[in-house]
Amino acid sequence: MGSDRKLAKFLGTSKASVYDYERVNRTLPESVFDKLADLTGYRPQFQALPENWGRVKGGKSRSKSELAAHLATVHGKALLATRNWHASMKREHLVQYYESQHAKFKAVAGYKFHAKRGHKVRNEFEKRFADCLYENGVDYEYEPRIDCDGRTFFPDFKIGNLLVECTAWRGCDKARKLAVKLAAFEESGYDAVVVVPHELRAFYKSIEPYLVSDFNQVVKLCPGSSAIPPRQVLCGTER
Repeated sequence: MGSDRKLAKFLGTSKASVYDYERVNRTLPESVFDKLADLTGYRPQFQALPENWGRVKGGKSRSKSELAAHLATVHGKALLATRNWHASMKREHLVQYYESQHAKFKAVAGYKFHAKRGHKVRNEFEKRFADCLYENGVDYEYEPRIDCDGRTFFPDFKIGNLLVECTAWRGCDKARKLAVKLAAFEESGYDAVVVVPHELRAFYKSIEPYLVSDFNQVVKLCPGSSAIPPRQVLCGTER
């Protein structure tokens, strides 16, 4: 299922219960056992415990040991089934796979900010940027799927051939991840910029040539604009 939270939701129980089941701190109700068996396709034979099993000497320890072995088997089979599903989807339905995975990510991430064009975005900084594009009549795509030499990416914005990553993340690790994406974008023939707040530029020194802090600079790069040649901004000469 990917997480205890998702498994708890599937089983109709709490995360605390799942935690206890995994660590054999409590017995597994038959209803939960049935759901796990249906999920994994693995249904071992088991013997119902007598009503006084907890009062029989060694009963709890023996039952816990059997339950732990069962859960370990179920967990292993579930992991294998999940890996096989991912591999099969990537092999046979690549486009649908990445689109469904991205949709799940968006649902979990909780896109709560509403852009003026009517769609939801991840944070306030993306909303401000999207609204700037909208107010200037710029046609854009939000988090489109693009393929770069066998790899799939979802850049924050796509405006014609220009890909825009828009981030207000504090930390140099983000710059390292973006550098990989920027290289893939350019290898596939795209132009790319990274929009960051001016006060956070120090975190992104390693990709300085791609940085833009003024939304209007990106607007000028859009199709139909002749205000600034693209490479001038991409090389960081415009502030």
